[in-house]
Amino acid sequence: MRNLGLGNKAGFFIIAATYLHTFPSQAETLSGDTTHIDFTNKNISVVGSVTVTDASRHWPGLVFSDGNGTLDLGSGSSVTSIGFGTGDPSHTYAVYIRGNNNSFKADDLTVKSVGSGGRKYTIGVANESVGVNDLSHMELTGLTSIDVTSNQTVSGILSQCLPLASSGGTSGCNSAGLNYIKAEDLLITLQGGEASRGIESAGLGLSYRNASLTSSVKNDNAYSYGLYSLNGYLTSSGNTSLRLSGEGKTQQVIGIYASGKNLYNNNTLSLSLDGSAEITLSAAATSTGSTFRGVMADNANARLNDTSVVFNNQATTDSSNNFYGIYSRRGSVTVEGNYSADFSDYASKAKSVVYLYAPDNGNIQLNKNVSLGSERTKDEAFYAMYASNGASINVNDGKLTSYGIIESSNAQINANAGDNSYIWGRTSVKNGGQVNLTLSGQHSVWDMTANSSLTDLALNQSTLNFLNDGASFKTLSVAGDYSGQNGLIVMNTQLGDDASPTDRLEIAGNTSGRTYVAVNNIGGQGADTINGIELITVGGNSDGTFEQSGRIVAGLYDYFLVRGQDSATEKNWYLTSALSPVTPVNPDPEPDPQNDPIPDPKPEPAPADRVVRPESGSYLANRVAANTMFITRLHDRLGETQYTDVLTGERRVTSLWLRQVGGHNRFRESSEQLKTQSNRYVAQMGGDIAQWYGNGNSRLHLGLMAGYGNSQNNTQSSLTHYRSRGQVEGYSVGAYGTWYANEANKTGAYLDGWIQYGWFKNQVNGDGLATEKYRSKGISSSLEGGYSFKVGEKAYDSYWLQPKAQVVWMGIKADDHREENGSMAADGSSGNLLTRLGLRAYAQGRHDSDADKQRLFQPFVEINWLHLMRDFAVEIGGEENRQVGAKDVGEVKLGVEGQINANFNVWGNVAQQIGADGYSDTSAQFGVKYLF
Repeated sequence: MRNLGLGNKAGFFIIAATYLHTFPSQAETLSGDTTHIDFTNKNISVVGSVTVTDASRHWPGLVFSDGNGTLDLGSGSSVTSIGFGTGDPSHTYAVYIRGNNNSFKADDLTVKSVGSGGRKYTIGVANESVGVNDLSHMELTGLTSIDVTSNQTVSGILSQCLPLASSGGTSGCNSAGLNYIKAEDLLITLQGGEASRGIESAGLGLSYRNASLTSSVKNDNAYSYGLYSLNGYLTSSGNTSLRLSGEGKTQQVIGIYASGKNLYNNNTLSLSLDGSAEITLSAAATSTGSTFRGVMADNANARLNDTSVVFNNQATTDSSNNFYGIYSRRGSVTVEGNYSADFSDYASKAKSVVYLYAPDNGNIQLNKNVSLGSERTKDEAFYAMYASNGASINVNDGKLTSYGIIESSNAQINANAGDNSYIWGRTSVKNGGQVNLTLSGQHSVWDMTANSSLTDLALNQSTLNFLNDGASFKTLSVAGDYSGQNGLIVMNTQLGDDASPTDRLEIAGNTSGRTYVAVNNIGGQGADTINGIELITVGGNSDGTFEQSGRIVAGLYDYFLVRGQDSATEKNWYLTSALSPVTPVNPDPEPDPQNDPIPDPKPEPAPADRVVRPESGSYLANRVAANTMFITRLHDRLGETQYTDVLTGERRVTSLWLRQVGGHNRFRESSEQLKTQSNRYVAQMGGDIAQWYGNGNSRLHLGLMAGYGNSQNNTQSSLTHYRSRGQVEGYSVGAYGTWYANEANKTGAYLDGWIQYGWFKNQVNGDGLATEKYRSKGISSSLEGGYSFKVGEKAYDSYWLQPKAQVVWMGIKADDHREENGSMAADGSSGNLLTRLGLRAYAQGRHDSDADKQRLFQPFVEINWLHLMRDFAVEIGGEENRQVGAKDVGEVKLGVEGQINANFNVWGNVAQQIGADGYSDTSAQFGVKYLF
């Protein structure tokens, strides 16, 4: 055997080469009717560039050997083939080994094959022997760059077993584990017409470290594979990046494709990637009716590490393209690392999308985090997982993010989702299929978008949310068992009577553990229930417990989650708007041994109480406060009204007054379940703007006033101990007018009237419920009259009685308000009328030491009877709740009014009101007035 070597400047330019047995030291033109270089039984070393052009015969190429040859292109060599493929058949190889026991080496090799015709296989090894020791091999170190263009088939790098091809796929070139193309880093660019195969192992071994592949096909019915193992063994120790695109109609584009059993070394795997794989599949705007698969195993087994599939659907109209993330048929795909699949854009224009697809006994195994789709690209027609005809999909313990349908038809899907998982979509079992879902972790959620069915379900501190889309209620059917380990189920119900529409959980098997249930009211206004609204049914052993989480409210009432109360319903769980009273248990009497005991008849159960929400107490308190906080009486507003300048008798024309009130109120409502108390603060100020005087001492005052008020209340239920807190804050503006008869001895009648406009901001915040905010506004007015007469006199003191009456119209009304839970809240009546009859007894005088001063004091006591035309009421969900005890109220007021000097008056009082049913109101007031 001869060893031939060429220097660093050597090169070839070959037009048509015959078998060459010697190599010149300089480039020259060779001729002949064959187009390959034979290095059979030769050892050749070449460093430089080689160009082959204008070949037109079958199997043309740069290197070709029948066996026992070695070719070493050294480091930095390049091979360029131009214009191959006009012959028939038109297969061309730029670098090709065919035969047995050949060896090819190159470092940092660049290969380029261009031309409009021919099927271009750029780098290839084709072994013809099935013997372990006879196989040819190729070693590519450094970076191997491949660039191929043709309007037919293009291939980047191929390791092929010819006996496998000739035998129809029943035997291969067996080896104990050698890889017959071994490459380090690959950079491949392919542009094909009818087909493109990037890195291919066909019955022979091929390994590489890192690869970056870009490929496109243009013709209709074309196909494109990034990595392709056909009965071979394809492995990688590094990272793989694949970018494939299709531009025609009805194309097949596959990122990673393993087909057929490994006939090369009897390994159970046909493809194994230790590093990451990033796959981008693009459908051009002209692509229609095509199928894009990220990873496909067809009667083959593939093992991957971190893998991502990105679909770039550039079609802006409905393209009828189909997209599959992983497709495993009669084989298996195992992803040891993280897996993700999603669209970069125009996901909605796809015909069908399945992120994990296992038909016909296929298997998909995902062992770490899995992400299928995204919030941005979600579509209820997409499938996150689909298994059929004996196939299986297994998601094991990692974080699962899934957007789309999970469906099994005569197959099995097992999803064990760890913490921080999120599932959006529905599940479905058909034709005896199984879907077993375990959702774990307090941050894991399944948003169920439509009616669903599965086999076994376990919620371990996680949440199942029956997603409310406003269209319909949903049912989840569990054919097997349900387990809850402090899980949460969020359901939606139109809360009303027993027949109310609702989400449902139907469990055919057994239940275990503890699960919390929260219920959202969807437009229900509340109603009486008998057995309750059926939420959860259990066909097997009902050992699991379902406990209410948070408030469940509708209209005026609270609802509660309870187990069925009789043998027909005791396995099931219901929502009821009533609580059955607990019957006290008395100890059994000592038995009389001489007499047979005669059992007492079983007592009839007491009727259940409908449970009124405490929020109704807050709505009531807000309404009462808005209507009453700015009500004034003559003396509340002006103090003693009879003072004039004692030195000059001057009648003051203008004045400015201010009063401040603090009060505490308690009341109950018509159900007798709620107790409400409130605290209020009111500040009002005003002043006379005009006075008119009549005959004698009579006069008429006209003034303006404004006020600010704030009231905060708290209501508690005696049945549930739930609380509600309310607040009302508002302002008022108004005018008043007062006429005094002013007889010479200060006796006589008076009339006082006012009108005010008030506007208020209200809020109600019940335990566990959203804060409700609403506004109220309206007009209030009053007419008061009284008569003062002297009943006694002593030195500087005089004693008086003043009977009086007042009528007040209260027209403050709240806007109708829809609560977050869907209930309508409104005032129960459009207005109310308050009447007051009272008697005031007072003494007026001064101390002896104030005889020469302008200081006067008037202590008083006053009693009143107040009567409301109707009880204040509110309606929630169309049902009314009323304040009770305030319709007829007695009042006692004690105070003092005085003139400090000719310009400054003060007054203060405390008052206590008592009504029925525990009603009470306590207030304190202080006022000042300055006369100008």
